[in-house]
Amino acid sequence: MQEGQSFSAEKDLEYKALKYIARIQNTFTEMNDIQINIIRYIQQIFQADEVILYTFENESQDQVFKKLLGNRDYWIFQSSLKLDKGIISQTINTRKVVELPIILAGDHFNFEIDSAPGLEVQHICSIPIIADDKIYGGINLLNYQSPPLSIERMDLLECFISALGNTMHTNEVFQSLKTKNTNLETGRLEILSSRNTLRALFDNLPVNIYIVDHNYNLLAINKSRADRANLSPNDMVGFKCYEKLFGQKEVCSGCRVIDTFTTGRQTSRIQRYWIDDEQYMEWEVSTFPIHNEKKKAIQSIILEQDITEKRNLEANLIQSEKLAAVGQLAAGVAHEINNPLAAIIANAQILLRETSPEDKDIRESLELIELAGSRASQVVKNLLGFARKEDYDFVRLDINETIHNAISLVQHEINSRQLKINLNLSEELPPAIASKDHIQGVWINLLMNAIDAIDLSPGEITISTEYRNKEFKIVIEDSGKGIPPDKLARIFEPFYTTKSAGKGTGLGLSVCNRIIKKHAGEISAESVLGQGSKFIVRLPGAVSFKVTGSLVE
Repeated sequence: MQEGQSFSAEKDLEYKALKYIARIQNTFTEMNDIQINIIRYIQQIFQADEVILYTFENESQDQVFKKLLGNRDYWIFQSSLKLDKGIISQTINTRKVVELPIILAGDHFNFEIDSAPGLEVQHICSIPIIADDKIYGGINLLNYQSPPLSIERMDLLECFISALGNTMHTNEVFQSLKTKNTNLETGRLEILSSRNTLRALFDNLPVNIYIVDHNYNLLAINKSRADRANLSPNDMVGFKCYEKLFGQKEVCSGCRVIDTFTTGRQTSRIQRYWIDDEQYMEWEVSTFPIHNEKKKAIQSIILEQDITEKRNLEANLIQSEKLAAVGQLAAGVAHEINNPLAAIIANAQILLRETSPEDKDIRESLELIELAGSRASQVVKNLLGFARKEDYDFVRLDINETIHNAISLVQHEINSRQLKINLNLSEELPPAIASKDHIQGVWINLLMNAIDAIDLSPGEITISTEYRNKEFKIVIEDSGKGIPPDKLARIFEPFYTTKSAGKGTGLGLSVCNRIIKKHAGEISAESVLGQGSKFIVRLPGAVSFKVTGSLVE
């Protein structure tokens, strides 16, 4: 009866062990727990004194971990050993089961490797752990019941060892997949980061870029170029570039994309877009090939760069060189004129001294010659000042006096046009700190512009001055044709002029603006088309200018 009960308990244990093995095949139980449980079931079912587990420490499989449970549910002994002589070494190397019911001399038994501490080994069964044709280690069954093992018992033992090997193999595959998945995720994040970096670079480049294929389909376009078309990049990808970007039904005239696909080389051309009758934008359009592994151009990058400002600067530079040449010529001519003027003035003064006061008509004529000569000499002096470096000589002066001097220098123009000059000059102006020649040059420039703006007679120019809140305010207003609103904002730009060709260089107001800024002041303009223009100059008072005159050179 006891034997029947013992047999039943043994079968129950075997069933419990097999059920556990079946369950762990579909779960991700901790590998260490699986090893402990299977080793414990083997020890209990085969009633062994000890079951030792050997697993490889490295890929070379020359070192093993030796683990023992004893009577505990955790490893009580672990050591790292070199896989040398011994029964387990023979088993692992041959991948075959080795069973010694009786250990005899010469059986290659190695106590340090094959046995457990303090255990006298009477019989041993060593079985390799193999899964998917790969060896993962082995176990030593020590002092088990009924050696040698029957075929049925050996099959049962090999079933447990096979299950252990399969779980170890599954765990290895799982860990490998987990590592690969981690690497893939890391790679994905790196690619995403690189993509975002490239996208940010692509979208924020200060040039227009888009990519097309052989059929002119847009494959990618940066935000800068999409904004020009008033669309988002997503609304344009997949469509023909000439449709979405230029609103055309066929390939643009002068397009070089086909040349890039044919030759596989970079191309470049200049394209001009007119904004209105006077203004235009100029673009440099370049195409670059994208090659496949066979060095064939499969896509084309189109880069559009706005070179309008570059072209304007080039034109301004040429104009500056012309004006520099004119300045040098003016300086040369001025020196040639200055000598005869000096003789004219000197002789007029000599004749005045020798003429009797009673000869009023003669003296009046001589005084007129002297005045005209002095005025011409001042013009020569101004020409020489234009040709040489600008030196600002700040002195105390009367603003009203500089205005009177400027009017006298352009009086002949005023008289020839039959213009009326209205002066509303405040008599209570304090002295100003300014460069006399430069500030007078500003008034001359503004007066000449006012004279040129008046086409119909009679015309009027009104000049007013006042001093308020420690600031001079000078206003020069004309009754001319006025300045169009779209041009008013640009009149102080160098080389920009509203006058017809041959009548202006576009430098006058820009020079005025620079001079006024040197005086720590500001100049502005107001205009109504058909009614006239008004230029307002504000200069700091003498006291405040001394404090804030850091711009003075």
